[in-house]
Amino acid sequence: MLRSHTARATRFIWFPALVGLLAGLNACGESTAPGGESATLTVLLTDAPGNVDEVWVQVLEAYLQGGPDGRVTVLPFDDARDLVELTSLANTSMTLAQGVQLDPQTVSQFRMVIGEAAIVTTAGKIYSKDGGLPPVATLADVDGPLTCPSCSQSGLKINLPDGTLTFDAGTNQVVVDFDVGQSVAHAAGSSGGWVMRPVVNGMDADETGSISARIALAPGVSIPNCPTGEPRSLGDLRLIGVSETLRNGDGQPIRVSGKADADGNLQITWVPTDRWQLEPGETLFDGPRIAFSVSNTPSVSVSTGGTAQANYVVTNVTCDF
Repeated sequence: MLRSHTARATRFIWFPALVGLLAGLNACGESTAPGGESATLTVLLTDAPGNVDEVWVQVLEAYLQGGPDGRVTVLPFDDARDLVELTSLANTSMTLAQGVQLDPQTVSQFRMVIGEAAIVTTAGKIYSKDGGLPPVATLADVDGPLTCPSCSQSGLKINLPDGTLTFDAGTNQVVVDFDVGQSVAHAAGSSGGWVMRPVVNGMDADETGSISARIALAPGVSIPNCPTGEPRSLGDLRLIGVSETLRNGDGQPIRVSGKADADGNLQITWVPTDRWQLEPGETLFDGPRIAFSVSNTPSVSVSTGGTAQANYVVTNVTCDF
């Protein structure tokens, strides 16, 4: 079982382009502690929906360091991986790596070097980092730059719970959850570009549940066009769950999020067991954003394998610029 020093469900910040690890991790070979059992790792990937239609990323290298074995490469810098589209994994998951063996140990750092990346906004505009493009696009289709600070060179430093990550002997299964809504936004200034600052939650898959919510409009409340001329619905409203006790390696609260369907039903899966305060979120549309308020913001307790229920009445919706 993967664990942190808090002995709670393991949680850590992890960039989602790990789909390239399916080959890289399985190529690491078998490694066992002297006279002991090896640690076996399975990685699952999921995605929290957000402000853009598509997110494409390419991972060049991934490695652990700060443990007894020094730098441990889990994805070698050998050849370029194809870009992977992540938002299609909302409310589902895929196996990234299975049966990866390594020495039981505690490490203090995990880093990834990110190459190309691209996003497609809700308006169909493409923003590219280092020439990254969706398969059907060309360079002529790019509308502006996408920047990702610290993604390249020494790699993106991934925040670990309490600053460490421990792999125990036996089976370790983790889920990595990329939250688009918290990770991509317009760049500051007049560049016209976008910036990607990855916010991804990781958790022990065996210590998670889910949150199910129903969002309804109060009498007389409607959702405005946003921007003008663009009809919106309950399916454009997001909720953000904020942990009341869990913190990442920087001491910040762990967050989860989900987006409603057209009927106002919302599901957030792979939620670490804890008590969560559910709050209205904002949805960005290439500049304007939908903001809303509700009559209540209840806390819900998520138990292992269980589904916590919550109901919301929307009292006000605005399109802010």
